[in-house]
Amino acid sequence: MGKADSKKKIIVLSVILGLSLSAMIALITVYVIINNNSRQGTAFYASLSVDLTARIPQPAAAPDDALSAGAGRQQTVPAGHIAPETAEPAPFVPAMDFGELRELMPDAVGWIYSPGTLINYPIVRAENNVFYLDHLPDRTRNSMGSIFLDYRNSADLSDGNIFIYGHNMRSRELFGSLGDYADQAFFDAHSSMYIFTPHADYELQLFAGYLLDSAYEHPPMQFESEDDFQAYMAELESRSFFTGEVDVSYGDTLVFLCTCTDGRLGDASRSMRRILVGRLADVN
Repeated sequence: MGKADSKKKIIVLSVILGLSLSAMIALITVYVIINNNSRQGTAFYASLSVDLTARIPQPAAAPDDALSAGAGRQQTVPAGHIAPETAEPAPFVPAMDFGELRELMPDAVGWIYSPGTLINYPIVRAENNVFYLDHLPDRTRNSMGSIFLDYRNSADLSDGNIFIYGHNMRSRELFGSLGDYADQAFFDAHSSMYIFTPHADYELQLFAGYLLDSAYEHPPMQFESEDDFQAYMAELESRSFFTGEVDVSYGDTLVFLCTCTDGRLGDASRSMRRILVGRLADVN
């Protein structure tokens, strides 16, 4: 091998080494950016943590022995006394100050809470379904994104079918726990979520969970007839991962929680989506 060939070989090796080093630096840079991005998103949501336990309806306590012993007796009002009138229902008080919340998150329309999971987040709504894919609720750019309402839905959740989206985070944040509903036992332990808004508190009574390929299908924004509704309910029942006990009727408000998939169920398509469906019930 001549000197020219040796020199050429050294140059080629130097170029390869330089490219490899550049690629390694680029990968490290990307990793650092993603890691910092994730930490920033997690820190933001942790700062918003709210204890909403007190707003969840509790089962009525069983009467004690003294009360139950006289439960069947006829109650009378002594002569000269007037029976008190039924008290007026207490005015609705929002679970949080949405005016204050909107100072930080101008697009906030509600809050979703799932007891026993990490789902405890604001719901925001933009003028499209793209912005909050990579922005936090305070509009800071971050790939973690937000839980957001479909822009085609009314902010007051007055539509028949409501769509709420969130990323499927490997950390289980946002909608990362929706995949656990593939297990009946998990559903049984977490069959209700709650949505709080400025004007009402709602229980989201889950009754179906399934996969769909968003390249070919999408849940309907509304049902054209009761027959269409019944046909869709039958399809949900046949495709659902779990069995729910919620009685759903035509005209009920349905909420579709939508996220991407991560391959845990063997679905490799990027267009596959995991959907949870629930009936929205007023708990006031």
